[in-house]
Amino acid sequence: MKLRSNTWHEGRFKTYMTIRDRENPVSVHPAHPRFKDSVENICSTLGVDYLVAQQLGFNNKVSDFHLGDEAVDGGVERLLRTKEKTEALVLPRKSEHEHAGVVMNADCIIIYFWHEKVFGLVHAPIASLDPDKQENRVPVTFAIVDHIRKHYDADMVNTYWAVAYGAGPESFGYDLNHPKFGAANQAMLERLAPWHTSGREVLFAPRKGWAAIDQYEIIERQLREAGAQHIEMDRTDTSSLGLTPAQMEEDPTLEGDCFSNIRSGMADRDCKWNSRNASLIASC
Repeated sequence: MKLRSNTWHEGRFKTYMTIRDRENPVSVHPAHPRFKDSVENICSTLGVDYLVAQQLGFNNKVSDFHLGDEAVDGGVERLLRTKEKTEALVLPRKSEHEHAGVVMNADCIIIYFWHEKVFGLVHAPIASLDPDKQENRVPVTFAIVDHIRKHYDADMVNTYWAVAYGAGPESFGYDLNHPKFGAANQAMLERLAPWHTSGREVLFAPRKGWAAIDQYEIIERQLREAGAQHIEMDRTDTSSLGLTPAQMEEDPTLEGDCFSNIRSGMADRDCKWNSRNASLIASC
Protein backbone atom coordinates (compact mmCIF):
# COMPACT_ATOMS: atom_id res chain seq x y z
CA MET A 1 0.00 0.00 0.00
CA LYS A 2 1.28 3.46 -0.93
CA LEU A 3 0.71 6.55 1.18
CA ARG A 4 1.22 10.19 0.42
CA SER A 5 2.26 12.01 3.59
CA ASN A 6 2.25 15.68 4.53
CA THR A 7 4.00 17.21 7.52
CA TRP A 8 2.32 20.38 8.77
CA HIS A 9 3.33 23.40 10.82
CA GLU A 10 6.98 22.56 11.44
CA GLY A 11 6.29 18.91 12.26
CA ARG A 12 3.45 19.33 14.74
CA PHE A 13 1.35 16.69 12.98
CA LYS A 14 1.20 14.52 9.88
CA THR A 15 -1.50 13.46 7.48
CA TYR A 16 -1.63 10.52 5.09
CA MET A 17 -3.64 9.72 1.98
CA THR A 18 -3.70 6.37 0.21
CA ILE A 19 -2.69 6.70 -3.42
CA ARG A 20 -2.73 4.49 -6.48
CA ASP A 21 -0.99 1.16 -5.94
CA ARG A 22 -1.83 -1.37 -8.62
CA GLU A 23 0.04 -4.20 -6.87
CA ASN A 24 -1.72 -3.71 -3.54
CA PRO A 25 -4.86 -1.61 -4.09
CA VAL A 26 -6.71 -0.18 -1.11
CA SER A 27 -10.38 -0.80 -0.42
CA VAL A 28 -12.47 1.49 1.76
CA HIS A 29 -15.67 -0.57 1.57
CA PRO A 30 -16.18 -2.66 4.74
CA ALA A 31 -17.64 -5.52 2.71
CA HIS A 32 -14.58 -5.73 0.46
CA PRO A 33 -12.11 -8.50 1.34
CA ARG A 34 -9.22 -6.02 1.12
CA PHE A 35 -10.74 -3.63 3.65
CA LYS A 36 -9.27 -5.37 6.69
CA ASP A 37 -5.83 -5.47 5.11
CA SER A 38 -6.10 -1.80 4.24
CA VAL A 39 -6.90 -0.86 7.84
CA GLU A 40 -4.15 -3.12 9.20
CA ASN A 41 -1.63 -1.63 6.79
CA ILE A 42 -2.59 1.92 7.75
CA CYS A 43 -2.20 1.10 11.46
CA SER A 44 1.16 -0.58 10.91
CA THR A 45 2.48 2.23 8.72
CA LEU A 46 1.40 4.94 11.16
CA GLY A 47 2.46 2.94 14.22
CA VAL A 48 -0.94 3.19 15.92
CA ASP A 49 -3.12 0.64 17.69
CA TYR A 50 -6.39 1.60 16.06
CA LEU A 51 -8.20 4.03 13.78
CA VAL A 52 -11.26 6.11 14.60
CA ALA A 53 -13.62 7.24 11.83
CA GLN A 54 -16.81 9.27 11.86
CA GLN A 55 -20.03 8.16 10.23
CA LEU A 56 -20.57 10.91 7.68
CA GLY A 57 -23.83 12.84 7.64
CA PHE A 58 -23.03 15.87 5.43
CA ASN A 59 -23.96 18.09 8.37
CA ASN A 60 -22.22 20.49 10.78
CA LYS A 61 -22.05 18.11 13.76
CA VAL A 62 -18.92 17.67 15.89
CA SER A 63 -18.14 14.41 17.72
CA ASP A 64 -15.67 13.94 20.58
CA PHE A 65 -14.34 10.42 20.82
CA HIS A 66 -12.42 8.75 23.66
CA LEU A 67 -11.41 5.13 24.00
CA GLY A 68 -14.26 3.33 25.75
CA ASP A 69 -16.96 5.50 24.21
CA GLU A 70 -19.83 3.62 22.63
CA ALA A 71 -18.89 3.02 19.02
CA VAL A 72 -20.22 1.33 15.93
CA ASP A 73 -18.38 -1.73 14.69
CA GLY A 74 -16.19 -0.46 11.89
CA GLY A 75 -16.12 -3.84 10.18
CA VAL A 76 -12.66 -4.82 11.42
CA GLU A 77 -11.04 -5.11 14.83
CA ARG A 78 -8.80 -2.05 14.64
CA LEU A 79 -11.39 0.41 13.32
CA LEU A 80 -13.93 2.24 15.50
CA ARG A 81 -16.65 4.51 14.15
CA THR A 82 -18.65 7.19 15.92
CA LYS A 83 -22.18 6.23 16.89
CA GLU A 84 -23.68 9.47 15.53
CA LYS A 85 -23.37 10.86 12.04
CA THR A 86 -20.96 13.75 12.10
CA GLU A 87 -18.48 15.63 9.91
CA ALA A 88 -15.96 16.73 12.55
CA LEU A 89 -14.05 14.26 14.71
CA VAL A 90 -12.16 15.39 17.84
CA LEU A 91 -9.67 13.00 19.45
CA PRO A 92 -7.53 13.32 22.59
CA ARG A 93 -3.82 13.78 21.95
CA LYS A 94 -2.83 11.81 25.06
CA SER A 95 -4.37 8.39 25.31
CA GLU A 96 -3.54 4.99 26.79
CA HIS A 97 -3.53 3.62 23.25
CA GLU A 98 -2.05 5.31 20.22
CA HIS A 99 -4.70 6.18 17.67
CA ALA A 100 -5.30 8.12 14.47
CA GLY A 101 -8.37 9.72 12.99
CA VAL A 102 -9.38 8.48 9.56
CA VAL A 103 -12.01 9.38 6.99
CA MET A 104 -13.14 7.31 4.01
CA ASN A 105 -13.27 9.97 1.37
CA ALA A 106 -13.88 10.48 -2.33
CA ASP A 107 -13.37 14.12 -3.37
CA CYS A 108 -14.52 16.22 -0.42
CA ILE A 109 -11.79 18.40 1.07
CA ILE A 110 -10.50 17.47 4.52
CA ILE A 111 -9.67 19.93 7.31
CA TYR A 112 -7.17 18.87 9.98
CA PHE A 113 -6.45 20.57 13.28
CA TRP A 114 -3.96 20.17 16.11
CA HIS A 115 -3.84 21.59 19.63
CA GLU A 116 -1.85 20.52 22.68
CA LYS A 117 -4.98 18.81 24.08
CA VAL A 118 -6.74 17.47 20.98
CA PHE A 119 -6.41 16.81 17.28
CA GLY A 120 -8.83 15.73 14.62
CA LEU A 121 -10.18 16.02 11.13
CA VAL A 122 -13.25 17.43 9.43
CA HIS A 123 -14.94 16.07 6.31
CA ALA A 124 -16.00 19.26 4.52
CA PRO A 125 -18.40 18.71 1.60
CA ILE A 126 -19.91 21.76 -0.05
CA ALA A 127 -23.22 21.09 1.75
CA SER A 128 -21.48 21.45 5.12
CA LEU A 129 -20.04 24.82 4.05
CA ASP A 130 -23.40 26.20 2.89
CA PRO A 131 -25.08 27.96 5.84
CA ASP A 132 -28.58 27.44 4.45
CA LYS A 133 -28.20 23.67 4.58
CA GLN A 134 -27.00 23.46 8.19
CA GLU A 135 -28.58 23.67 11.62
CA ASN A 136 -28.72 27.26 12.91
CA ARG A 137 -27.10 28.34 9.61
CA VAL A 138 -23.64 27.47 10.93
CA PRO A 139 -21.12 25.99 8.45
CA VAL A 140 -19.04 23.12 9.83
CA THR A 141 -15.92 25.34 9.72
CA PHE A 142 -17.42 27.71 12.28
CA ALA A 143 -18.82 24.80 14.30
CA ILE A 144 -15.46 23.07 14.82
CA VAL A 145 -13.64 26.28 15.83
CA ASP A 146 -16.40 27.15 18.31
CA HIS A 147 -16.45 23.58 19.69
CA ILE A 148 -12.77 23.25 20.52
CA ARG A 149 -12.73 26.75 21.99
CA LYS A 150 -15.65 25.99 24.31
CA HIS A 151 -14.81 22.43 25.31
CA TYR A 152 -11.00 22.42 25.30
CA ASP A 153 -10.08 26.08 25.88
CA ALA A 154 -8.25 25.94 22.56
CA ASP A 155 -6.93 29.42 21.88
CA MET A 156 -6.37 30.05 18.19
CA VAL A 157 -2.79 31.24 18.75
CA ASN A 158 -1.85 27.65 19.61
CA THR A 159 -4.21 25.79 17.30
CA TYR A 160 -2.96 24.74 13.87
CA TRP A 161 -5.00 23.90 10.78
CA ALA A 162 -4.35 22.14 7.50
CA VAL A 163 -6.62 21.87 4.45
CA ALA A 164 -5.93 19.25 1.80
CA TYR A 165 -6.88 16.41 -0.54
CA GLY A 166 -10.05 17.18 -2.48
CA ALA A 167 -11.71 18.49 -5.63
CA GLY A 168 -10.32 21.82 -6.79
CA PRO A 169 -11.98 24.48 -8.96
CA GLU A 170 -10.43 22.95 -12.09
CA SER A 171 -12.74 19.94 -11.61
CA PHE A 172 -15.61 20.96 -9.32
CA GLY A 173 -18.56 23.24 -10.01
CA TYR A 174 -22.26 23.55 -10.71
CA ASP A 175 -24.36 23.99 -13.83
CA LEU A 176 -26.12 27.33 -13.54
CA ASN A 177 -28.14 26.66 -16.70
CA HIS A 178 -29.58 23.32 -15.64
CA PRO A 179 -33.33 23.35 -16.40
CA LYS A 180 -34.26 21.93 -13.00
CA PHE A 181 -31.42 22.85 -10.62
CA GLY A 182 -29.90 25.96 -12.24
CA ALA A 183 -31.75 28.45 -10.02
CA ALA A 184 -30.89 26.52 -6.85
CA ASN A 185 -27.26 26.30 -7.90
CA GLN A 186 -27.16 30.06 -8.50
CA ALA A 187 -28.72 30.70 -5.09
CA MET A 188 -26.10 28.52 -3.43
CA LEU A 189 -23.27 30.44 -5.09
CA GLU A 190 -24.82 33.69 -3.85
CA ARG A 191 -24.94 32.33 -0.29
CA LEU A 192 -21.27 31.37 -0.53
CA ALA A 193 -20.28 34.71 -2.09
CA PRO A 194 -18.86 36.19 1.15
CA TRP A 195 -16.13 33.54 1.05
CA HIS A 196 -15.80 32.79 -2.63
CA THR A 197 -14.52 34.48 -5.81
CA SER A 198 -16.84 33.64 -8.70
CA GLY A 199 -16.42 34.03 -12.43
CA ARG A 200 -14.26 31.02 -13.24
CA GLU A 201 -15.22 27.89 -15.18
CA VAL A 202 -14.43 24.22 -14.59
CA LEU A 203 -11.61 23.09 -16.88
CA PHE A 204 -11.98 19.29 -16.80
CA ALA A 205 -14.74 16.95 -17.99
CA PRO A 206 -17.37 15.92 -17.09
CA ARG A 207 -18.15 19.36 -15.57
CA LYS A 208 -16.15 21.42 -18.05
CA GLY A 209 -17.66 24.86 -18.59
CA TRP A 210 -19.75 24.87 -15.41
CA ALA A 211 -19.36 27.59 -12.77
CA ALA A 212 -16.25 26.62 -10.82
CA ILE A 213 -16.34 26.44 -7.03
CA ASP A 214 -13.09 26.81 -5.13
CA GLN A 215 -13.83 24.92 -1.92
CA TYR A 216 -10.29 25.52 -0.68
CA GLU A 217 -10.90 29.27 -0.80
CA ILE A 218 -14.27 28.94 0.95
CA ILE A 219 -12.82 26.80 3.73
CA GLU A 220 -9.83 29.06 4.36
CA ARG A 221 -11.94 32.23 4.45
CA GLN A 222 -14.55 30.66 6.73
CA LEU A 223 -11.90 29.36 9.12
CA ARG A 224 -10.22 32.76 9.29
CA GLU A 225 -13.56 34.49 9.89
CA ALA A 226 -14.21 32.00 12.69
CA GLY A 227 -10.89 32.95 14.26
CA ALA A 228 -8.34 30.43 12.96
CA GLN A 229 -4.87 31.93 12.50
CA HIS A 230 -2.40 29.24 11.45
CA ILE A 231 -3.60 27.59 8.21
CA GLU A 232 -1.53 25.62 5.71
CA MET A 233 -2.91 24.14 2.48
CA ASP A 234 -2.21 21.44 -0.08
CA ARG A 235 -4.44 22.14 -3.08
CA THR A 236 -3.84 18.79 -4.81
CA ASP A 237 -6.93 18.20 -6.97
CA THR A 238 -7.94 14.59 -6.38
CA SER A 239 -10.63 14.88 -9.07
CA SER A 240 -7.93 15.34 -11.68
CA LEU A 241 -6.09 12.43 -10.05
CA GLY A 242 -3.45 14.83 -8.79
CA LEU A 243 -2.51 16.07 -12.25
CA THR A 244 -2.04 19.73 -13.09
CA PRO A 245 -4.15 21.54 -15.73
CA ALA A 246 -1.09 21.67 -17.99
CA GLN A 247 -0.58 17.91 -17.73
CA MET A 248 -4.25 17.21 -18.44
CA GLU A 249 -4.27 19.59 -21.38
CA GLU A 250 -1.23 17.90 -22.88
CA ASP A 251 -2.54 14.36 -22.46
CA PRO A 252 -6.18 13.82 -21.28
CA THR A 253 -5.53 10.07 -20.90
CA LEU A 254 -2.88 10.49 -18.20
CA GLU A 255 -3.47 8.66 -14.94
CA GLY A 256 -2.26 10.32 -11.76
CA ASP A 257 -1.87 8.73 -8.34
CA CYS A 258 -4.80 10.33 -6.46
CA PHE A 259 -8.23 8.74 -6.24
CA SER A 260 -11.35 10.30 -7.68
CA ASN A 261 -15.07 9.83 -8.08
CA ILE A 262 -15.55 12.46 -10.79
CA ARG A 263 -12.96 10.79 -13.03
CA SER A 264 -13.75 7.26 -11.84
CA GLY A 265 -13.39 5.86 -15.34
CA MET A 266 -9.65 6.42 -15.03
CA ALA A 267 -9.26 5.06 -11.49
CA ASP A 268 -8.64 1.58 -10.12
CA ARG A 269 -11.75 -0.58 -10.32
CA ASP A 270 -10.59 -2.56 -7.27
CA CYS A 271 -10.98 0.55 -5.14
CA LYS A 272 -14.65 1.17 -5.84
CA TRP A 273 -16.68 2.48 -2.92
CA ASN A 274 -20.40 2.67 -3.63
CA SER A 275 -19.48 2.91 -7.33
CA ARG A 276 -16.97 5.64 -6.49
CA ASN A 277 -13.25 5.53 -5.90
CA ALA A 278 -11.96 6.84 -2.64
CA SER A 279 -9.03 6.96 -0.29
CA LEU A 280 -8.35 6.40 3.37
CA ILE A 281 -7.12 9.70 4.81
CA ALA A 282 -5.58 9.72 8.27
CA SER A 283 -4.21 12.25 10.74
CA CYS A 284 -2.12 11.72 13.85
